[in-house]
Amino acid sequence: MLFYSDQQIKEEVNNYNNLGFFKKSKNINVLLVFLIALFNYWYFQKYSPQPLDYSHLNFYVNLPLAIIALFIYFNHRWAMILICGIQVWALLEMLADPNFAITSIYEEGFLAVLAILITYRSVIVATKLNKK
Repeated sequence: MLFYSDQQIKEEVNNYNNLGFFKKSKNINVLLVFLIALFNYWYFQKYSPQPLDYSHLNFYVNLPLAIIALFIYFNHRWAMILICGIQVWALLEMLADPNFAITSIYEEGFLAVLAILITYRSVIVATKLNKK
C-alpha cells in the first residue's frame, strides 16, 4: 500500500529498527532510484543513434542517482524530494517535446506517479522518525 494510514505510519516508526529492508519506506524509495537508473540505461540504449555512443553519458546520469540513493538510505528528506522533483521534471520535459514517442511518455509518467507516491510515504515516515 503506497499511502499509509496514521496507524501504519506509527507502527513503522515504532518498529523501525526491527523491520526488514523491504518493509521500510526509505528503502522502497532507494529501489525506485535504481529503477529510474535502469530506465535511463534502457532509454539510452534504445533511442541513441547507432553511430554515436552514449554510454559515457549514461554513467554521468546514473552516478548522481546512486549518490542520491545513498542519501535517501540515510533518511535525508531533501534527497527523497529531489528524486521526486527530477522525475516529475523529466515527465514535463517529455510532454513539452512533440518528438518523444507516446510509449516513452507513458513509462516516464508511470515513474513520476510512482515517485510522488513513494516520496510522500517516505518523507512522512522520515519526519516522524526525526521528531522521535
